[in-house]
Amino acid sequence: MKRDLVDAGVATAPYEVIADINHIEGVCERLGTPLIVKPATSYGSHGISLSSVVFSDEQVRVQVQRLLSGQHGMHFPPDSIFVERFINGSEFTVFIIGSAQKPEHIKVYPPMERVFHSSLPETEQFLAYDREKDEQESSLSPQEPLCRYQLVAPELQERLCELSKRAYCAVGGNGYGRVDVRMDKVSQELFVLEVNPNCALSFFPISEEYDSREAENEKPYETSVGTILHFSGIPFAQVMSEIIAEAFARHSTKLQLRTLCHSLATK
Repeated sequence: MKRDLVDAGVATAPYEVIADINHIEGVCERLGTPLIVKPATSYGSHGISLSSVVFSDEQVRVQVQRLLSGQHGMHFPPDSIFVERFINGSEFTVFIIGSAQKPEHIKVYPPMERVFHSSLPETEQFLAYDREKDEQESSLSPQEPLCRYQLVAPELQERLCELSKRAYCAVGGNGYGRVDVRMDKVSQELFVLEVNPNCALSFFPISEEYDSREAENEKPYETSVGTILHFSGIPFAQVMSEIIAEAFARHSTKLQLRTLCHSLATK
């Protein structure tokens, strides 16, 4: 995905793939610190923790070793781990429906900002899988939400929508996806973190209040997409209808092409 973004000229943080844990020397000098160590393939922030943000080659090596050892119960092969510059600043998420084959028909939903708790150090203001355990090392109280969500200011919406659409098309997006973006607080430059090709869908927004049901596994299936729809006033049924309609249109086109090719081949 990072290679596709770079090849398409879509702004993303400078990175290096860690193919060999014994050849890490100088990565911090080459990319600049802080850096964040990530698995290339994951879901639900598996493989991402507060210790993922690093400041030295040795810290990179330690975090890579954690991933190779199966952090968060997942297996991460050596060639699927990379390190990129940590973008210090605001974070956004953008939901998209459509096909990269027909970019003119792509629909981009209103961007949403994740506003992290002000007491968190800047290098802890990101989503981590084991946040509850990490909070023992953090200044954030378990009774306080990690972050709250809000619609993006109008003057930034167009930039986010345009960049997210380009990123979605760069990776050959089909059906739907969610693009995560961060903005450097100094330069105000936007960088694509990832394009999630199979983001969770629900109509429940992420709660901003502590809920005791979470410990009892009774909390509704809250998602970033549900939060976007909630703040935008868009019915979930409308979104599902658009996803299904896009899928029918895409497969109908494929069927027409197959029929045409078969017809030409038999003549």
